[in-house]
Amino acid sequence: SALLGRLLCKVIDLVATNAPTMTTIELMGGLEASKDFAGTLEELSRSVPENPFVTPKYVQAAAALGLQPWLFRHRESGEWVLAFSRHGRLTNTLELHCCMALTSSSPLWGGVSEWARAHRIARISVGSAGADRFEVPSLGRLTLHRERSEYRILLADRDVWGAISRSHRDRVKKARKAGVQLLRSRETTKLESHLGLMNASMARRADRGEDVTTHESTDELEAYLRSGAGEIVQAVIGEDVLSSMVILHAARGVYSVSSGNSPRGMECGASHFLTCELALALQAEGYTLFNRAGARPEEIGLREFKSKFGAEQIDLGYSVFDTASTATRLAYGAVSLLRRVTG
Repeated sequence: SALLGRLLCKVIDLVATNAPTMTTIELMGGLEASKDFAGTLEELSRSVPENPFVTPKYVQAAAALGLQPWLFRHRESGEWVLAFSRHGRLTNTLELHCCMALTSSSPLWGGVSEWARAHRIARISVGSAGADRFEVPSLGRLTLHRERSEYRILLADRDVWGAISRSHRDRVKKARKAGVQLLRSRETTKLESHLGLMNASMARRADRGEDVTTHESTDELEAYLRSGAGEIVQAVIGEDVLSSMVILHAARGVYSVSSGNSPRGMECGASHFLTCELALALQAEGYTLFNRAGARPEEIGLREFKSKFGAEQIDLGYSVFDTASTATRLAYGAVSLLRRVTG
């Protein structure tokens, strides 16, 4: 194990020694990569006013979580994508947040791939939260692809209540009759009750055999609240929190990133009440979109629940590509071997 330990250190040092130094603005072919783009971000966020994943406050939250924000923009086509890198001693990763309706032949993708190679990126994930439909080419070896659909409640010039199914309206009426109230807050102290409901909901879904490995961490939710990007919305009776949701704000849109319900809340329709009353409140405040977030094809019950709020279904996807170099893969193998030997 001592020999393996020395080998591992040499491999890690090799990867770290070859890691490039990042500058504020980098030019690679037709791609401009910038990590100091506050003024530009304000302009771009106005071009997608319903998407909360392109706001200065969201970027601030990501930076607080240890991510390095980047703006990739192709100088000729004008196409752009927001990205977040995480640089470690052994591995570097890149998350892409696509907002434009990009095609697989977009010159932007080639620039991103070139940048990723230069920065020893080992894994690229391509997210679609709040995005338009887009196409992504192969950026490496595809290790994960998930189909997902988002459910977007349109609020502008619309009878939101009338668009909700009769069964959902009956559940909302039941909650109102039971005395359920809407509570909104940006205080991090509300996270304790939210996390309790979220974990309980995850446990119930796991018991049904559903995959619940992907959900927001406590640190992420707290960062959203502290930056001002997020808000907690809850359905309560007195001090009893029955249903809870964390949402992200854009200028004209809101996105639900996390939710949970108690057994009592499920019985009295608190979750239906929360979505309905929040949609009505957001409409009154001038928002034009309430994105009730996504569901995978196998999550039939969740898809039906969200669609019955009169939501528009948008089919999207999530992909992860392995782009690790030979040196990085060697380091991975050494780490795995060392762990097996040392237990």
